[in-house]
Amino acid sequence: MVSFSKKPEFPQYTFRVAIVKIATSEYFYEWGFNMNTLKVTAIASLVAFSFITTSAFAEVPAAPSSINPNDHVALANYYEGLAKEVSAKLETNQQKLNDYEDHPYYYGRQGQDLRSHLQANIREYESELTEDLKEAELHKQIAASEQGRQFSKAEANVGDVAVQ
Repeated sequence: MVSFSKKPEFPQYTFRVAIVKIATSEYFYEWGFNMNTLKVTAIASLVAFSFITTSAFAEVPAAPSSINPNDHVALANYYEGLAKEVSAKLETNQQKLNDYEDHPYYYGRQGQDLRSHLQANIREYESELTEDLKEAELHKQIAASEQGRQFSKAEANVGDVAVQ
């Protein structure tokens, strides 16, 4: 039997005894820790880890790397293309839902699942469509304001006199 008060008699047990001594509360108090601070640090580290992992998996509608982030006309065209693709998917799902509602007896018991699945897809595609159209509109506005700014700079640098 291994005792905490005596030095271990056999060297092969020294590592296990050290681990047992570290895990006991007497070493936590020697190092200035108490159980509450250990619990708080453990919880804080778990919360920090969860924030890091959730931000890594956050879904951000990003443009491909082939498009320059400062080319807002190209970005607007990209988001309009995405909106067209999503609207095509939306139309096919709406057509499938209309087919189901016209002939629900064709689908049997799985018809209810199909109906709810199609309705969920339609909701998701509608939200994606509105997001893509908002992004396209935003980039159109930014491009228009940049063109206006470039035009006013061009007017300001005409000749030797600065005109505003």
